[in-house]
Formats: sequence, C-alpha cells, structure tokens
Amino acid sequence: MKVHVIQKRIDRTDVWPLIEQAETRGADLICLGELSTTGCLYERPSTPESLDSLLARLSGYTARIMLGCPCPTGDGLRNSYLYYHRGDYRRYDKVNLFPPMNETEVYRPGAEPGVWETDFGRVGVAICYDIRFPDLFDTFK
Repeated sequence: MKVHVIQKRIDRTDVWPLIEQAETRGADLICLGELSTTGCLYERPSTPESLDSLLARLSGYTARIMLGCPCPTGDGLRNSYLYYHRGDYRRYDKVNLFPPMNETEVYRPGAEPGVWETDFGRVGVAICYDIRFPDLFDTFK
C-alpha cells in the first residue's frame, strides 16, 4: 500500500490540489491532519460545510482518504476526522477538547473512540490532545 501523509500549512484550507496530486502519484491512502479542510477554528464558522457536501467532494477519488474537518451535527459542531473510500466512510469526533484553544466553546466533544475496520485492516484515530488520554483506547488492547 502506498501511503501519502500530507503536512500542510495550518492556514492553507484548499486541500483538494494536495489530494489530487497524491492520487495522481498513485497513493492508495492519503492522510491529512486535524481540521485540514479549514485550518484551526477558534470561533464557530457561520456556514460550515455539511458532511454530505464533503462526502460528495471525496467521491471523485479512488484512493482512501483520511482528513480532519469541522462537522455540523444535530447537537452542535464537532472537530471530526473522516475515513472515506468508495462511498464508505467512518467519522471520529474528538473526545478531549483543548480549552486553551477555545475548542470547548466552538465544538461539542465526541464520546466514542475512533477505531474502525477498513478494507486494509483495523485503524485507530486520535486527534491532537486526545493522545494525552491513552485510556480512550483501553478497551481495544
């Protein structure tokens, strides 16, 4: 499996050329970081992109794509991380929000660990501050 991990500038929000380039180079799995579609958000965006809209954009790619995005839900905005491949997706919502970055004012916390079965095996996901709470994954040892 050919994996492309993309580290971009935090203020660069147009990830699509980066994804396009990785897929053109033969990537089977493309991984971007936290909030890669928007950069860090210290305030709630007035019109966050819907999950359906984001999934529609991802549907044009054959590679597996993992990326961070703000995700509007029925009970508030989530700092989410997605796995997408050929119409199938998984979403993890950051559990441990980081108060010094105002995340507790902008996002609702998730409640479930990000562990997914994929066509290439089991994948575990944590977003930034979550890594300081290893008990989040204790049930998956």
